Amino acid sequence: MDVLFLILKCLSMLTNAVWIDVIGGSYKVLKLGRSKNGYKKLKKTLTIWDRIFKLRYVSLSKKAVKFQYYFVIMTYLGYLCIFALLIIWIVSLFTHNFGEMFSIFLFVKCYTFELPAFIFTCLNTGRTKDKVGLDWKFIEEYS
Repeated sequence: MDVLFLILKCLSMLTNAVWIDVIGGSYKVLKLGRSKNGYKKLKKTLTIWDRIFKLRYVSLSKKAVKFQYYFVIMTYLGYLCIFALLIIWIVSLFTHNFGEMFSIFLFVKCYTFELPAFIFTCLNTGRTKDKVGLDWKFIEEYS
């Protein structure tokens, strides 16, 4: 039982890295089908709130719109996790049980949001054409 708990704990630490791919993926989808200068001009028209909350990213995407929906929804779920952590911290100031609440939060966050996103990321990333690093597979379909 202790070995299973240790494996689950290590898995929850690995899945935190998925947020880097999710945030970067929405920018790559927005860049699809645009020239360098077109993408720069588009980024200049976006306000700070558009960039943070990705308000118009789906409507501005030319290609791979379904992937953009995924990235925007996952970004909102990430913000929801941060908000939930803040609520847990505030509540724990009065109840003094942050460790218990935080472990439940990590378990729920890891296995409901991050693990499926981690599997999706692993299945949809591949080596780049120049064999340096990883990139999303659907970008090569539109290139």
